[in-house]
This record gives sequence, structure tokens and C-alpha cells, in this order.
Amino acid sequence: MKIYFFLLQIIFAVHMSYGQYDLSYKLPDNVSEKELIASIIGVGDTIAYHHLYNYYMNHREVGNILAYSLIMANKWNYSIAMYDVYIELLSLYDCLFSGNLEIMDLKTRRFALEYLILYYENAPECKERASAYRNEIIKYVEKGYLIILNDKIVINEDLFD
Repeated sequence: MKIYFFLLQIIFAVHMSYGQYDLSYKLPDNVSEKELIASIIGVGDTIAYHHLYNYYMNHREVGNILAYSLIMANKWNYSIAMYDVYIELLSLYDCLFSGNLEIMDLKTRRFALEYLILYYENAPECKERASAYRNEIIKYVEKGYLIILNDKIVINEDLFD
């Protein structure tokens, strides 16, 4: 347990050092939450999504960004939002750092893994995709949740019957 707490502190420190999670984050001047949401839904505005995401990470409960992540992922095919869906589902079940998906119900577990695969398939051919493969995909292949079949990553259907 101590090692998980230590790893959590390291991960938090790294994120803070990159400025990804500014705990004092506020919405841009003269822009309301409602306007950001309208831009996300109406035109798939990635900048509006990032503003809302950062704001929600610091001022809302876990899971509140999920609806907008789903919209950006499904309606606008935004790969970062695909990963955010995966992350938010794990966060809701409090298994983000442990990766213990057994505590999730089968439908939600499958849903989370589907969005991780979608992210991997749609992320730009660069370090983000390589990082997803190295850090997340391989972990779940080793645990048996995912399999590599004909150079394609798929869900291990035997676990979801």
C-alpha cells in the first residue's frame, strides 16, 4: 500500500510539473461554462474541451467531464477524449492507479477497454500512441483483458461471456 501511495505522489508531482493540473485553474475571462459546453457539443471545439476539462478536474467531482468526453470522442472523433473516457471510468471505480479492473462491473470494464483501444487506434502516430501501448495496452495484455490478434488489439471475449 505504501508503494501505491508513493507512486501516486510521484505521478501527481510529475503532472503538476508539466502544468497539466493547475489547482487554481479558472475559466477564461468572459467565457462561461455554458458557452464552453455549447462549443464542445456544437463544433467539437478542442480548446473549449481542454478549458472545461481542466476546470472540471479542479472544481467538480470525478466523472462530471465524462459526458463531454464521450461527445468529443464519439461525435468529433477526438482521440484525447477517448483516453479521457477510459481514465474517468477508472477514476469513478477508484482503480486508476491499481489497474484492478475486477472491481468494475463487466459492462463498464468492457466499455473502458473499448475506449482505450479506440484511443490507441486513433491517436496520432507519435509518442502518445507509443506511450499508450507501452503503459496501458501491454499491462492489460499481460493481465489477459486484451489480446493481440493479427497485429490488432482486441478485447479478450472469454472474460466477458
